[in-house]
Amino acid sequence: MNITFELFDPLKSDHIDTLFRWETDEEIFKLITPIFKQEDQNKLADRKVFASKYLKTGDYIHEIQFICVDNKPVGNFSLMMDPGHLYKKIKGTAWLGLTIAEREYWGKGIAKIGMEKFEERALFHGANRIELGVFEFNSRAISFYKKIGYQEIGRIEEFTWADDKKWDDIRMEKILLDEN
Repeated sequence: MNITFELFDPLKSDHIDTLFRWETDEEIFKLITPIFKQEDQNKLADRKVFASKYLKTGDYIHEIQFICVDNKPVGNFSLMMDPGHLYKKIKGTAWLGLTIAEREYWGKGIAKIGMEKFEERALFHGANRIELGVFEFNSRAISFYKKIGYQEIGRIEEFTWADDKKWDDIRMEKILLDEN
């Protein structure tokens, strides 16, 4: 299994198509997308609106890398430096989004390799810590993050809807460089 990484390009339609397919998969959507209103639980994205969000630039570094197995994208990670939605507003924080979207690659160690690359890219962008959010019903992801050194730092209560119930967003962090 040859694992490589490819920088996402919002001008490449195959890149947009891949992310759109993953983010409109109901199971993946529920794991990665916060739903703030009960009636929006099963509301999937419109492709045009979806594509336009990747063309906007923010006030922060934002990088998306496809995780590829034998040149086939099977997932991705997203890195944002110091975005406004951090639980701990500490300068030098990389926000993580990680998805292994192709189910046949779940449990094969690809997420761990993706995290190693993410941490490398976070350090490249000047991060000294990583923060992430994971919905409390995603016990598999919570267990994974704990195994690789992430610790819970707080919760945002009743953050998202899934399966007709409100769930907390668990915020976790990992210190990359201790400044003390």
